[in-house]
Amino acid sequence: MNQRYILATALLVWGWQSELAWFAVPMAIIVEARHFINRRWALTMKDFYQVANLTTLGLAGMIGFLFLNARTYHFITSLLQWLPIVFFGLTVVIAYSTTDRMRLDVLFHSLRRQKQPVTQSWDMDYFFLGICLLATGINNSGATFYFPYVAIMLGWALYPLRQQRYPRGAWVLIICLAFLLGQQIHIGLAAAQAALKAQSERWVANWIMRRIDPLHTATAIGQIGRLKLSDRIVFRIDSGDAGFPRLLREAAYDFPTLNNWEVNQPSFAVIPQADDFRWRLQPALPAEHEATVYLEFDRHHALVPLPAGIAEVDQLPALNLRRNDYGAIQASDIIPSPSFTIRYATGQDIAGVHSEADRVIPPGLREVLHDIAPDRDLAPAAAVHFVRDFFSDFSYSLYQAAPTASNPIESFLTQTRAGHCEYFASATALMLRHLGVPARYVVGYSVQEYNSMLNMYVVRQRHAHAWAEAWLDGSWVPVDTTPGTWVSAEADAAGALAPAFDFLNNAAFLFLRWWNAQKLEDYQLALFLIGTLLGIILIWRIYTSEQVVITADDDSDDRASFPGMDSPFFRIERHLASLGRRRANGESMRAWCQRHGLDDLVPILNIHQRLRFDPRGLAAAERHQFNLLVDEWIGRQTHEKPAAPQRSVGEDR
Repeated sequence: MNQRYILATALLVWGWQSELAWFAVPMAIIVEARHFINRRWALTMKDFYQVANLTTLGLAGMIGFLFLNARTYHFITSLLQWLPIVFFGLTVVIAYSTTDRMRLDVLFHSLRRQKQPVTQSWDMDYFFLGICLLATGINNSGATFYFPYVAIMLGWALYPLRQQRYPRGAWVLIICLAFLLGQQIHIGLAAAQAALKAQSERWVANWIMRRIDPLHTATAIGQIGRLKLSDRIVFRIDSGDAGFPRLLREAAYDFPTLNNWEVNQPSFAVIPQADDFRWRLQPALPAEHEATVYLEFDRHHALVPLPAGIAEVDQLPALNLRRNDYGAIQASDIIPSPSFTIRYATGQDIAGVHSEADRVIPPGLREVLHDIAPDRDLAPAAAVHFVRDFFSDFSYSLYQAAPTASNPIESFLTQTRAGHCEYFASATALMLRHLGVPARYVVGYSVQEYNSMLNMYVVRQRHAHAWAEAWLDGSWVPVDTTPGTWVSAEADAAGALAPAFDFLNNAAFLFLRWWNAQKLEDYQLALFLIGTLLGIILIWRIYTSEQVVITADDDSDDRASFPGMDSPFFRIERHLASLGRRRANGESMRAWCQRHGLDDLVPILNIHQRLRFDPRGLAAAERHQFNLLVDEWIGRQTHEKPAAPQRSVGEDR
């Protein structure tokens, strides 16, 4: 594609849309200057390989840069937007060289080692145009100009490749119809994609919300088989305090069903910001301790795991924070950020006072609880002691057999006497209620593991925990009856390669924490200096290569709108047309030669077809021999007596 101004237009529009105009303007000038400069460089394949290797190095560096700065740049969109910068060097080298097309082995290193020479190639201009159009469309899906713009640019690029036998108007009409049909298909696919995305989000949300929904939680109570949570590290805590709270609440529930818990009061209240990204949750509570939580949320709305005595949250990456009466803190419109700071004390719990819903017991369990713990006139503290003592000889188990009783909790209390934390938390809350103490079911995380490499607490997914809370002396007190062996039991179930994965994961975390502490300006200058140095080396290597000056007679690209239009065979066609042997509209050249009995033209026509349609084209020696054959054939015709002209198909009689 040797069309003027098309690549410059694509670059300028890309620069405008991507806010990279200070890159796009000089790139457009450089790529268009080739049409006004008659100097070309005779580069070898080794030179092209080195430029391609430099392009690969630049792409790898860009991927690494975006990966390390994923919180500043969106990885995929930024990578696609910057692709024209990555491939610009290779495009310019091809444009200013004596090579018209780029072979496949230039970009694909594996093809360079094969024994057979690579003959497949393509026009680099079309490749670069596609990259520019793709990069322009990033983050502009809602822009009304983009589809018409792409249609115009593709029509502009494909126009020289149209079939000459059809009128221009017909070609333009077909292209317009094709793009209109494509637009309608695009609208339909976009609507289908939006519907599928919405449904998928609902499915995923329903699956995720089984545990983190502040209004409802689905327990694993009653499920048969082995319960196994992942060893993946969810977040880390840098507290500098050995007395950091061991339980972090996410949500609490007061209304039990057979296997689930819900809340009786679903309303949330917005917490006003004390400052940018800082919230005072209990203004009257002094902040005695401080900790940094390294937790990067992967959703726009999430529950924040916090200790019961939380006083203040700072630098939380959210635009809004809400709380309910159960002590659940929900962040919304979360933006990427690696950590936030919490300040807490051992004072009053953030959760509100108890209600009558904290005394509800499902009808099917009242008789069971009465048989286990008859109604007694116990003080709240004594009731808690009784419940702890009752569960002291129970055991922790990740495996559950099929329950023999009608209710899984009944089977747990009277028969198996073993289960995971959800069994213990549910049964504890219900027994406390039976003994007259308001109680709730709570989910969150248990902080158990301290990592000496990080000097931080490490919280894994398998540290997700459930416990009960009892209303004692005007505040909520955690009552965790799950046997302490649950931590070691979960750890024993970890994979054999878990220590190796942990080491790599923690090393990557330390590096990223150091990297995020650096300012972008600290290394931005170094990146520009490295890029400038590599550019100077590339320009010097190209400039010192062998140069060729293209004259107007030799510049076949200026005389050809697409490959093969400068074929010498057209001189034969014009010569025969002057003798009255014109080719009819829509008639192939081979049929035209056969109609006039010019069988000696078939070998020359075969060479012409190779020049027109073979991606490899003709070598310089073959093109020279082609010119000689055409001159020889026309010379013979001029010395022979012309035959009587035959009428062409469709000529007037």
